[in-house]
Amino acid sequence: VGTGMFDHPAVRGMVITSRDITDRVRAETELKESEEMYRALVLTSPDAVTISDLRGSVVYVSPYALKMNGYEDEGEVIGKSTLIFIDPRDHEKALEVWRRVLSEGAARNVELTGIRKDGSNFIAELNAAVIRDARGEPRSLVAFIRDISERKRIERELKERNEELEAFAHTISHDLLTPVAIVEGYAKAALEADAEGRPEAERECLEAIARGAQRMSDLITSLLQYAQAGHTALDECRADAEEVLME
Repeated sequence: VGTGMFDHPAVRGMVITSRDITDRVRAETELKESEEMYRALVLTSPDAVTISDLRGSVVYVSPYALKMNGYEDEGEVIGKSTLIFIDPRDHEKALEVWRRVLSEGAARNVELTGIRKDGSNFIAELNAAVIRDARGEPRSLVAFIRDISERKRIERELKERNEELEAFAHTISHDLLTPVAIVEGYAKAALEADAEGRPEAERECLEAIARGAQRMSDLITSLLQYAQAGHTALDECRADAEEVLME
């Protein structure tokens, strides 16, 4: 820094002061690189990122957060409460999470009902943390929100299919055990008839065994057809409901 002091009676010249600012420039460069890195992470994140002040007002919103919530410009949300992204039915729950983040420093995997600009809902998963200043004091809050509606739908379908599979397995095991019990019972009876020299009784037992085996074969064939029903195109045709029920 140079200062001309030619008119000063005690100086009558130029005063030059210098300072080594290498560390400051290095710190500024590192800070800029760090900011660029975090900016890139936010812009490429699969989550919607919002930053709010300690009063809950939005101070930053990522492009994906705008898109996910149906907004076109950040001016629509900057300065407004973060509750703008939460369905009113979950406002109290969201406020409780906000208080927990302030007291504990973070909250993870919290499910909330999100709301878009057009009023439509989606299931949101929230992760939030406190951002602190150089003195360690809370400065703002950052929230990462992900739309997990599709994941929850798949989980629900999987649960329903598992329940259906359990019921199906129970029914099939019962239906298959019935002819097995018949075959086993008549086989023992046939052995007794053979040992006692009663050929006609033995023949009746063997015929019952054959019928039981055929019934089991029919059940297994039907089971295979049922298992393939969801993977093949079926032709609709009329059926006699009474005949089916009687069978």
